Amino acid sequence: MYKNFLFIYLISSIISASEISISISEDLVNDYLKIIGNHEIPKGPKEDQAIWSIQDPNVNFEYGSADFLTTVTFKKGKTNIKKSVKKKIFV
Repeated sequence: MYKNFLFIYLISSIISASEISISISEDLVNDYLKIIGNHEIPKGPKEDQAIWSIQDPNVNFEYGSADFLTTVTFKKGKTNIKKSVKKKIFV
C-alpha cells in the first residue's frame, strides 16, 4: 500500500512540475563575454577587404529586459566608422 501511494505521489509530482525556472547572473554573462573578447569579421576579397569588429561587449540586466552594450567599428580602405551600440532585449 505504501509503495503504491509513493508511486502515485511521485508520478503526480512529475506531471504537475511542468515549469522550469532558470536564472543567469549579469556577472556570469559579462565574464563569459570577457573570455570571448573582441571579435573581428573580415568580409570581401583579400585585396579589398572590409573588417567589422565588436569591442568591449557587456550586458546590464534589468527586471524583464537586458541592455547589450558594445562598440562596433567598420574599416575599409580610408573609411573608419566607430559607433557605440545599445540594444534592449526583452525577456
